[in-house]
Amino acid sequence: MGANVISDAGPDGGPDGRVPSSLEETAEVRATKMADLFAGVVVDPDSLEDPSSPQSRAAKWLVGSDGARLCFSNTLQDIIVQRYILAVFYYATGGGDSAWKEQKGFLEPTNECLWDGVECDEGESGFVQKLNIDNNNLSGALPSELYLLSNLTNLELDSNELTGSIPSDISKLTLLETYDMDKNNLIGTLPSVLYSMTSLKVLDLNDNELSGKISEEIGELSQLRFIQIHQNKMSGKVPKALGTLELLETLSLHYNDFSGEIPESVCQLPNIFRLTSDCSKPDPKMSCSCCTVCF
Repeated sequence: MGANVISDAGPDGGPDGRVPSSLEETAEVRATKMADLFAGVVVDPDSLEDPSSPQSRAAKWLVGSDGARLCFSNTLQDIIVQRYILAVFYYATGGGDSAWKEQKGFLEPTNECLWDGVECDEGESGFVQKLNIDNNNLSGALPSELYLLSNLTNLELDSNELTGSIPSDISKLTLLETYDMDKNNLIGTLPSVLYSMTSLKVLDLNDNELSGKISEEIGELSQLRFIQIHQNKMSGKVPKALGTLELLETLSLHYNDFSGEIPESVCQLPNIFRLTSDCSKPDPKMSCSCCTVCF
């Protein structure tokens, strides 16, 4: 999504160029324009034909029930798409079925940048930069459309009931710095594309059902400061490439099935102050000469 701003919003437009739908724009014309726009956004166009799908429910809300009733012709299309994606996220994770503990202002006629847990890069006039909704009983798998919020730097949805695996679509979030999904029900392995996300500083995935190995490619993530992956089903050797992450401060590996030893290069990292593994005696799974805590 781009960050250009419409310059001819008109005298009645708000500070972010948003204008309510005009009387000249009939409901039929507006609905047609919106439908064409959504068809170009959704990953599976057939989902718009299923009235029970999050994509269809979000489209129906935005066209017919959204009190903001943004004018398609005078509003930046990216803003409408952003509002739509957040509505898809809301329905996909149980918000529309009263599953969320708190509704967080979602689907209210206010600017979506004012919805709780949503933060935009230029206040109300910008694009979503942070999505932080923890401990709110979110469930199900995250919709693919969420990864079209290309300005996201923080995706923090910990302590919920989210399911599914980490999708390859996550690589679309090229600005992502914090990926915090601990204490959910995620399965599968760490996708290879994760190691190409060089903006990552925080990788927080503990207390899930993740399996597989950590690739030596993790050495590509030179900005990492914080890795928590304990309480999963990870296995294999701890990669030596972790010892090249000079900014790393926390590495939490315990309660997994890792074997072997913590590389000495990890012990010598200049900023490491918390390092945990399954190195507790008398029957340790791992050998570690420098762990701050052995489990």
